[in-house]
Amino acid sequence: MLECKDEIFDENTKEKIHHRITVNDNDYVIFSGQVTRENIGQVLEAYLTSFRQILNDTLKSQNKNIKIILVTQSEFVVFVLLENEKLKGFKKILSQTKNKFEE
Repeated sequence: MLECKDEIFDENTKEKIHHRITVNDNDYVIFSGQVTRENIGQVLEAYLTSFRQILNDTLKSQNKNIKIILVTQSEFVVFVLLENEKLKGFKKILSQTKNKFEE
């Protein structure tokens, strides 16, 4: 279960933002910094990484033997839910592709 509260999305001048949220009584800074045309890819990656971390922390607190990883290609991102023992085999398969994955 995800219990979200105290979300703050503060847009300051010059496109600087600070986005934080409390999920299951844990505080997360989803992103804080400048947003420009040049770094929009890094900002989107920070958001995806933050959400993945929130989901994995929730699974861990529930003692689940599963993990969420990100699989990215040039034009899309997929959240993949795997049992921990299947992660090694999945990584081996992905190593033969151009996909990038993050744990």
